[in-house]
Order: sequence, then structure tokens, then C-alpha cells
Amino acid sequence: MKKSVMQLTAAALLCALSALAPAGAKETMPLEAFAALPSFSSATLSPDGAKIAFAISRNGRKHIVYQNLDGSDDSIIPPLAKWDINSFFWATDHTLILKVGGLQRRFEYARGKQYITRIFSFNINKKKYIWLGEPDMRRLSGKIPGTASQLETILDYLPDDPKHVLMQLDFDQDGYS
Repeated sequence: MKKSVMQLTAAALLCALSALAPAGAKETMPLEAFAALPSFSSATLSPDGAKIAFAISRNGRKHIVYQNLDGSDDSIIPPLAKWDINSFFWATDHTLILKVGGLQRRFEYARGKQYITRIFSFNINKKKYIWLGEPDMRRLSGKIPGTASQLETILDYLPDDPKHVLMQLDFDQDGYS
């Protein structure tokens, strides 16, 4: 049912667009063009305004490109192996925060996979990731040893404190933040 509704919606959209085409025009836009990921999105400036970062689609997955405003010194952050990049923002002039997510088997005894999120910082000078929600075993008294949070959420970006963010971690394993 969902597929037929999507096909009907796409067909209606194509008909509406073809009505806008000049008389005698014979080219139509393929349906794949409407379903494809945008080639460029979410452009954002670094806090000092000297760099720009934006998302691109490559092989069906989101990558982050960052560069100087004049286009020089560009680099790309590919998605991590099992994680898709959901969102990103500049924390400092040299650090991007990436929220990633993916379906993962959480425990050996779990029946299926759960959607899990992780938040990483990426230092563009060192080209190094740091997992911000990585468990500190000294602080997890009473929790399952070695168990990471299922969902990681940034509650506050703390604009007056660029070296820190306030995060919420779900250690209850129930999927609710």
C-alpha cells in the first residue's frame, strides 16, 4: 500500500511539473531525481566565520566536507563503518560534533537490532574522532560493566563553554532518553 501511495504521489508531482514545462518540451525529469539524496545540504559556518562545513551524498551515504571559505584546504569526513551521520555542528573553530546512528545488535542475547546513537567530536587539525559518550568504567557503579549508552542526546551546546556540551545518556537499556 505504501509503495502505491508513493508512486501515485510521484506521478501527481510529475504531472504538475510537466504542466509548468514550456509548450513543445519533450524532456521529463526521471522519478529517481526526486528520490535521490540532495547532493549538498546543511551548510554551516565555523564560529570564527573562516570555514564552512556541509553535507554531501556519496554512494548513498552522508559525508561531511569542511574547507576554508575561499574553497582551499578542503577535507572530507566519511561516515564510520556501521554508523550513518545524522547531523553535525561546529563546536569550536577546529572541532565538529557529529551525531551518528545505526541499527546494531546490542547484546548477544538480543533478538534483533536496536537503533543506537553515538556522538563524536572530530578535530579537523588532528583528523581524530573522540566518542563523547564513551563509558568511564569508574563511574558506572551499579550498571552493567562495559555497557555503553543506547541513545546519546545533546541537551545543551553550552555556547559560553566551547570545550563542553551537556549530554543525556540512556543506560537503562530501554530506548527512552
